[in-house]
Amino acid sequence: MSFQNKLGVLKQRVKRDVTRTLITQSVSFRTRRLIVFLTPGFDSPSGGILSIASIYRESAALENLHGARVAICTVPGEPSLLKYTWFKNKNYLLDLEALLNRCNELDYLLVHIPEYAVNKVHEWLESYWPELQKIKELHLNVMVQHIDLVEGQDLKAWLALVKLRAQRRTKLTPILKLVSPLGIPSHRLSSLQWSQKTISISYYKKKGAGS
Repeated sequence: MSFQNKLGVLKQRVKRDVTRTLITQSVSFRTRRLIVFLTPGFDSPSGGILSIASIYRESAALENLHGARVAICTVPGEPSLLKYTWFKNKNYLLDLEALLNRCNELDYLLVHIPEYAVNKVHEWLESYWPELQKIKELHLNVMVQHIDLVEGQDLKAWLALVKLRAQRRTKLTPILKLVSPLGIPSHRLSSLQWSQKTISISYYKKKGAGS
């Protein structure tokens, strides 16, 4: 890699880190109620990403109703992506742990988790558990947008978390959007759909993203 290319990469990293830090500070300032949407850290076309982005925007617009700040973060352990470039949006992706570390007065936390990342997030929750104990209410919602992606995810681990949280005398509510045969509560959380919200992606881009 040439010196100019290295300099360009460095500038992009600095811009990403500064932007993310400023937004993190703004979202966390005196925040007591927080809603977080976890999204993939990969910049490739995906219907799931569009769905999460749509629900995130609508949730942010309802702040006066639910009284919480709303943030969108990359899944812990995935690349530190600042923004998706393949569709028009103003969503800046934050680092979940960095955000929570700045929320010193947090009483309520709701985390929406994509179905494919259940195991990843569970591992992160276990490692970050001492900090989570400080939060009075912790709600976890698994967003099942593609049922096949649930395969291999250890949903029983969430039930173990519930028992552990109960022993700590604090509140943890698992809201797992999944089919009832698994014995887990199911809730419908739909994104808004109309022609103005749709984008056009060529067949070859879709094929490349899926390969």
